Amino acid sequence: MISPRISGLLALCVFAGTALAATPQVPTVAAQQALLLKMDPGAQAECHKDSYGNAACTSGSHAVEISGCDNDMLFGQVIDAAGATLGTRLDADHSKPVAKLKAHQFLCIVGVAKKSGEVQRYYVEAFPADHVPDCKGNHLCQSFPVEWVGAPPATKCEWIGTSGDFTGGCVAGWVDADAIDVYSMGLK
Repeated sequence: MISPRISGLLALCVFAGTALAATPQVPTVAAQQALLLKMDPGAQAECHKDSYGNAACTSGSHAVEISGCDNDMLFGQVIDAAGATLGTRLDADHSKPVAKLKAHQFLCIVGVAKKSGEVQRYYVEAFPADHVPDCKGNHLCQSFPVEWVGAPPATKCEWIGTSGDFTGGCVAGWVDADAIDVYSMGLK
């Protein structure tokens, strides 16, 4: 389970081909709020400092933890045999599909949405895992072709850094928590 006080580095996330900002230091509350607004466009999303000085974010009636792709416990895979459809919004009733992923697709968990302390949805990014150090030779890091809903992005998903930063047409979106297996013990 991801700690509510995670405030590590943000990954360069991409939502339907539009880059989201990354930073090499602990992001400001304003930066996390900007990222959350891009992850959940049109929502009533906000972030403020909690009593520990970390960002505490909400979107609608959910508490949202924003993390990055630089910690091996922030990865997972699609466990539903039928695959999983990623959506544009945290609120599934107002979400539109972005892409469909196959079972066992390797994912970075960028955001965790909770309601009454229970994880409801994840904001995930599916990207090539060949640059993640603990993925080399690891059966947990499988990638499959993405089935885009609508036109795919014009740019390809590419690694741009050393700490989980990607750019280009990496598929990202919200998915129900029961469709994802989180590697809570890491990739090892």
